Parts: sequence; structure tokens; C-alpha cells
Amino acid sequence: MATLNSFIRSAAAAGRRAERSHQQRTREAARQYKLQLKGEAISNAYDAVEKYEEYISVLKSVHKDASDTVDWAALLNEAVPDEPVLSNRNEKNANAKLLAFKPSFFDKIFGTSRKKIEMLTRQMELAKEVDLTDYNTQLRKHKEAIEEQQALKRIAAGILENNIHSYKDAIEYFKPFSEIGELGSKLDLDVTAHNATLHLHVNSASIIPGYTLSLTSTGKLSQKNISATKYNELYQDYVCSCILRVARETLAYLPVNLVVVNAMAEIHNTATGITKEETIVSVAIDPAILNTLNFDLIDPSDSMKNFICNMKFGKTTGFAGVQKIEAGNLIK
Repeated sequence: MATLNSFIRSAAAAGRRAERSHQQRTREAARQYKLQLKGEAISNAYDAVEKYEEYISVLKSVHKDASDTVDWAALLNEAVPDEPVLSNRNEKNANAKLLAFKPSFFDKIFGTSRKKIEMLTRQMELAKEVDLTDYNTQLRKHKEAIEEQQALKRIAAGILENNIHSYKDAIEYFKPFSEIGELGSKLDLDVTAHNATLHLHVNSASIIPGYTLSLTSTGKLSQKNISATKYNELYQDYVCSCILRVARETLAYLPVNLVVVNAMAEIHNTATGITKEETIVSVAIDPAILNTLNFDLIDPSDSMKNFICNMKFGKTTGFAGVQKIEAGNLIK
């Protein structure tokens, strides 16, 4: 029979993981970058450079961490956790002390035996209350676990039937895209029974630093404007890293055959003078190919060559608008 703890471990293994160190790293790096923009984190030159470099590293490594793949069949068949049993452990311990009490020589002289016995008796009554409180707490947690298990089983049953509403419920339940939100990006998801299309909205102005920080030979802080080439290359790596990350997260939860990611950003048209949101990268990610990549060693931008990908990028000019790939037009 399953226990409450075994169910919790199983559910965690299925996808609801505790906050990982990479998520904490991302949140802290984003926070420190925002402070630097306000000039609130420049008091210590060495510390400022270290935090800046950490933030740059985070921007280029969003893809490295992702959720474990959920075994929906195992989750659906997970046994119901056992109901807790009232324990009298504390009462037994207190009663043992009461039974073991033997008046000392001074107890007999000063007549304190009765008071000590009364005190030990009260402690035993309090121990009963502690046991009951612990039991009620376990009952409450057990009820919550059952409710959560039932919710997960409903989602699991729907996903195994390729129900798109269950797909959306799973994403809403596990919230796998929360980390990229720390960096200022947001995402919309459209799904069919076998394909997923994600619209990733990125804002370079609030994400990519327009400056570099370094230490001079005398240990002073040097801040310079970043070159257009370095800015564009960093932005490209960030966008492609996020694309890989959201694809990995999607495939960890949804049994789809294809993930199309459309990265969207504000593009300024020099011919018309108009700035509007356009698709800057559209890529169709095949799970079989994605699973062969070494995420610790790949270059995010170069990795797009593994897939059907529309991307126009120049080191000095940056991204240009491209046509979206339609999942329905690709044979899977």
C-alpha cells in the first residue's frame, strides 16, 4: 500500500519539483541586474562585476535546466495513500515516566511525592492532546494529498487520451515556464492532440544589458557601452536558449510529436519608421533530435541548425522578421 510520503515523492518525481538551484540562481541574477540598472548594486566594484557576469551566464544557459519527464501512466496508476493511524507514542512515553516514578528520600521527608505524581499525570494528559493534534494534522495533510492525487489522476487520464484541455491543465498545474518569466519573457501556448505551438514574447530592452562591467588594473569599476555586435550575439543566444528551454519543458509534460516555437520581439522597420512585434525566430523542434543534444556544451544559436528553422540574423543588424512555421503543414 502507498503511504502519504511515497505519494508525495511520486508526484514530485512526476514533475512538481522543489525549486532548483538554477531557478534560484536565475531569480537572484535577474534581481541583481535590476538593482544595477537603478544604480543600487555598484557600491562594491568586485561584487558588481561578479553579479554582472553571473547574469550574462544565466542569459546564455536558460536551456540547461528542465523538468523531468512525467510518467503519466505511472501517475494514473499510483495507489491511494494510506490513511494515518492515531498514535499514542507521546502518551506511552509519559505514562512510562509515571509508572517508573519512585519517591526519593527527600520526597518522603518533604511530602512532594503527591505533587510530582500529579505533575506526571498532567504531562500524560497533555501528551494525549499532542498525539491527537499530530493525528489531526496528518489527517488534514492526507486529505490534501488525496485531493491533489485525484486532480493529477484526472489530468493524467486526459493526457493519455491526448485531450488538449488536460494538456493545458498540466501546464497550469506544474507551471514549467515560470523561470523565464524571471527574465522578463512571457509565453502563450496553443496545443492540438499531437502538436504544440508556443509564442515566446521577449523584450530585449529589459533583458539584455546595454553595457559591460569590468575591473581596471587598479581595481576600480569600469562601465562601457556594449558594442552592437556583442549585444546582438548575446540577445540571439538568449532567445535561442529560451526556445530550447520551453521546448524541453513542453515535452516533459505533453506527449506531442512536434513543438513549434515562435520567438516574438519588437522590430524597428527603418523603411517605415514603425516598430511592431514580429516573429524573429520560428523553429519546429523534433523531440527525437532534441533528446540527442548535449545541453551543457551546445551553443544555443548554433543548435537551431538541427531543426527546421526560420531565422534572419546579422551580427551588426540583429534579428529581422521571419515567417512563422505552421505545425499543421509539417508531416509527422
